[in-house]
Amino acid sequence: MNPQSDPIITFDKHARFTVMAANLIRLEYAENGNFLDAPTLAVAERSIKPTQYFVSKTDQSIEIKTEELTLSYTETGKGFTQDNLQIEYRSGGIEGTWAFGLKDEQALPGTLRTLDQMDGEQIVQNDGKNVLTWELAEAKLKYSTPEFIPGYISRSGYTFYDDSATIPLSAVNSKQEPWVAARRDGLTQDAYFASYGHDYYRGLSTVTQFLGKQPIPPRFAFGLWFSRFWEFTDRDLEEIIETHDQFNIPFDVMVIDMDWHKLGWTGYSWDPTFFPAPESTLSYIRDKDIKITMNLHPADGVAKHEDRYPDVCQEMGIDPQSGETVPFDCTDPQFMDAYFRHLHHPFEDQGVRFWWMDWQQGETTAIEGLDPLPWINELHWRDLATRFPQRRPMIFSRFGGPGAGRYPIGFSGDTHITWDTLAFQPYFTATAANVAYGYWSHDIGGHFMTDSTDPELYTRWVQFGAYSPILRLHETKSTEDHRFLWNYKRPYQDVLIATARKRYQLLPYITSELCHCWQTNTSLCMPMYYEYPEAEDAYLAKDQYFFGRHMLVAPVTHAADPETELSQTKIWIPEGEWIDYSQGLKYEGPKWSEASYALDQVPVFVKPGTIWVEQKPTQRTGTGSYNDLEIIVIEGANGQYVWTEDDGESTGYQHGQVARICIQQTQTSQGLCVRIQKMPEGHFEGFLQQRKTQLRIPFTGIPEHIRMNQETIMYHSRGKSKSWKYQGDRMEIIIDLGDLDLSTDNVIEIKKAPLPQSAEIDQFVYRQGRLLQAWKIAQAGAFALNLTPYQRSLPWLAQTGNRISHSPERLLEEMSQFSEKWKTLVVEHSDFCKLLEKRQGKVTSQVLKNQKAVAILKATK
Repeated sequence: MNPQSDPIITFDKHARFTVMAANLIRLEYAENGNFLDAPTLAVAERSIKPTQYFVSKTDQSIEIKTEELTLSYTETGKGFTQDNLQIEYRSGGIEGTWAFGLKDEQALPGTLRTLDQMDGEQIVQNDGKNVLTWELAEAKLKYSTPEFIPGYISRSGYTFYDDSATIPLSAVNSKQEPWVAARRDGLTQDAYFASYGHDYYRGLSTVTQFLGKQPIPPRFAFGLWFSRFWEFTDRDLEEIIETHDQFNIPFDVMVIDMDWHKLGWTGYSWDPTFFPAPESTLSYIRDKDIKITMNLHPADGVAKHEDRYPDVCQEMGIDPQSGETVPFDCTDPQFMDAYFRHLHHPFEDQGVRFWWMDWQQGETTAIEGLDPLPWINELHWRDLATRFPQRRPMIFSRFGGPGAGRYPIGFSGDTHITWDTLAFQPYFTATAANVAYGYWSHDIGGHFMTDSTDPELYTRWVQFGAYSPILRLHETKSTEDHRFLWNYKRPYQDVLIATARKRYQLLPYITSELCHCWQTNTSLCMPMYYEYPEAEDAYLAKDQYFFGRHMLVAPVTHAADPETELSQTKIWIPEGEWIDYSQGLKYEGPKWSEASYALDQVPVFVKPGTIWVEQKPTQRTGTGSYNDLEIIVIEGANGQYVWTEDDGESTGYQHGQVARICIQQTQTSQGLCVRIQKMPEGHFEGFLQQRKTQLRIPFTGIPEHIRMNQETIMYHSRGKSKSWKYQGDRMEIIIDLGDLDLSTDNVIEIKKAPLPQSAEIDQFVYRQGRLLQAWKIAQAGAFALNLTPYQRSLPWLAQTGNRISHSPERLLEEMSQFSEKWKTLVVEHSDFCKLLEKRQGKVTSQVLKNQKAVAILKATK
């Protein structure tokens, strides 16, 4: 064997092999000898990494060998078969032999085209027809479990992807742009084989060499969306925006569902009944810095009632007087040109930022084998990218199959409003990473109703949405239901609004992680086995996922115990030490653990040494640099985080136009040293060199002194520029660094005062959270009656963190008193409940509230 330089090897006129990398090879067989060089709807490109390989041939056989693959093929005149083509693979310590067409039983699950009619993991059907309401179908429900599209990664350590039936883009339109065409006649086989062992990150990077990368949507897409299937008027939409602003609820995207247009499933003309002055309405929404998307169902074509009907008829050579509907044909370049120029561009000029392609009208077209959905998605993406090259294109559409990750964002369809549906979505979202489809947008809150939504279910759904790719609130047509966060009673209203604000605080972390996803071909939400491929439990931990590289999230997806208002959650803790950021408790893995969470808590786990960046609350996502930063540092180990920032609007991130801030923490014998500095490489237009910045260090004791760049930072109980304060409930040091100059090296040194035992810190933060929950419930009970001094023990303990905040120097003394009083709290408060019941002569609502407080305390470790 001699080393070869040309990566493309043709053998016996019918077979062609392309060595794309040491672990990736393309396999082609063409009966007519015409091989395909054009892209397909799935395969966007075929980048080749220079690879040394060797070839050995005889008249009837060929062997191609790289460092990781050995392909053997014997020509039989029947194409590739299990008998005549085998590949030996050896990557990442996994070796084996694969034969063409061999089914991979260990492929990891990918995703589904849609979650329409899903209730949990099952499709709900009514005698084979769509279920419009739960009540209508109650007596006739049928269930079926859909099969996931296999993922592009496998526990077997290899991937075989067959592109043989995918439609090629081998034709061109009048603009010389690639266009769909039927596959040529004759036996055609076109496939790809990749090996990677259990390095799933490498597996995805290898597959995206031909399926393409996932571009990052514009930053506004990661803010709050409002969507409702409802006949909104222009005044309704304006009121929704104004009310969000009045309640200081952040908001970025207004989704206008299908009733914006005239009657019918398909429409391209404003209905003046609801929108008498649409251009004025869109101008108002734009001025509020809200982005607009509108729903499309184009399958019925262009009917005579459409405003632009005469223009489309003229383009298509149809007499407008005939009243003949212009049929929708996505395979016709002339029609699609008219479709965009006359039916979409005028709306975009008025302010529609992107379109909701709600395709539900079949999977066939005039070209045999062409599913219209992926092609429509590509055309809409292409059109927006061409019209507005200065900004990132974006569509909102259903999953179009392999390669669909190139066209975010995905609409997952209409689901039932049940706990089972919520419980399924974290798993479904994470496994989509296995097909490089990382931007699912779910109906947060669900669609099909049973009755008015349980506020607890909705709150937990929104919390999941805050830790998912897209936070889009949605509801169906129902007078019994709504998705207005401000309309829920307390405590749900408080938690819902706080969750929306938390999403915006997380944006610097989210968008930084998305830049990393772009570089590594990964997704924001990823299954546990990406990091722990050899741990069997990682494959069983379906209810949790990584949110970026540094947060393990296990959303609460089950109703709370009515006695305690706490939700029990089972979580797999990976190896090493982890900290529950919501409760402050430490865990040592690997192990399964059960924990309970109050309504306002989301299980988010981080490792000691973790660093990430957030921002202060804001109303819009904005573009350019984030203005008001918060750096969170988790003590316990040395750590480093390279925070990546881009402009949030252009495609410059694809060309290195990003800024990177390196943040390091070093544990010292006396405390902690944090270093913050912009890295010299990388920049984008609009980067702010100076930012208001806070440093937050939770779950720790008070500092003896703090210095930044050798300058002492003084204590201030309420916090002011360049001062520090202490938040007792979370045992958190909060340091205001003022306007931080990121172009220079900034060093913050924290010398610690004597600390309580680590276990005491954990237990205090955890118990303090439970005490505050119990006190809020009991506070609505009978404390004003002053029946006994014991009734003061609960608020006294619940106020411990607050007292520490005002007087941090009393930390050790307060914690000592706390530990002593905690021992007798449950008994004392139980006695108080009995006395209260005796005085009132019955079990009143006041008694019940105090009994619930006792139940919460008893459930606390």
